[in-house]
Amino acid sequence: MTSPYGKATLVVGLTSAGKPFLTEDEIHRLMAGTEIEYEIQTASRPGEAASLARDAVEKGSGYLIWVGDDWTLHEVVNGIMGESGPINPDLVMAGIPGESGSDFLKTMGLNNKPADAIRHLAGEPFFGIDVGRITWAPPADPDYGYFINMAQAGLSGDMARRRQRLPRRMGRAGDLLAFWATLVRFRIPQGAVKLDRRSFGGPLANVVVANGQFVRGGIRLALKAHPGDGKLDVLIQKGNKRDFVETMTLSLKGEHLPSPKIKEYLAARVEISAKAPMPVEVDGRPLGTTPAIFEIVPQAFRLKI
Repeated sequence: MTSPYGKATLVVGLTSAGKPFLTEDEIHRLMAGTEIEYEIQTASRPGEAASLARDAVEKGSGYLIWVGDDWTLHEVVNGIMGESGPINPDLVMAGIPGESGSDFLKTMGLNNKPADAIRHLAGEPFFGIDVGRITWAPPADPDYGYFINMAQAGLSGDMARRRQRLPRRMGRAGDLLAFWATLVRFRIPQGAVKLDRRSFGGPLANVVVANGQFVRGGIRLALKAHPGDGKLDVLIQKGNKRDFVETMTLSLKGEHLPSPKIKEYLAARVEISAKAPMPVEVDGRPLGTTPAIFEIVPQAFRLKI
């Protein structure tokens, strides 16, 4: 038996230790009760999930299931998108999260346990999902890419850059070290944010461009973000480093908004520039610097729910 969308292709991503999130035996046990026909494609190196996903779509697969974390989904999304939009706008996707869970699936109200995620793979209901497109300034190569959950420029981008230099095994201690090192050394630049028909100029401590609500393992940062509304949620944080610490603390409880220190906007296009390049975090990892343009690609794929 197969799904209404045909044979499924499971693309398995890699953990930070370079191991598959789930082994083939584990996947077979999880899928045993679904009666869905499927094949498994497992990445053997970082970034390969993107090419595996692209290969599957170009060969006609209409049902793609990613296995892993939000970065696995980031890679898969970049694999299924062409330069100007999705390779197959009718593609249906679903996710089986790894142990670390998925902030994006949490926005969709889906459980982060693999065994529970399996129950959402069969049947017909789906939800149209938007994707964010980033255009990087030259000499970036490639000069464009996609994100699914959230991008941040400024203090959060610098934190992500510093955290990536530290061993993953440091866990929460590494997060705290990157946080305090960023606060000591980061200089808040003067910059500008252009949004559709309006703009903001001044000191930019941090700018959030969100498609999903959650970040960093469950912090609900963009409270109103909706990954199917054709808009990006934009939070522009003014003020100094002390204000940023206060916002971070309140965000752990989802109490940072509304705030006179944070401007909230909805936009289909966001352009961020600054006198000094601001590091950018994309779907949890550092990926570049400003200037950069963020645009929404509406209904890029369908998420199985």
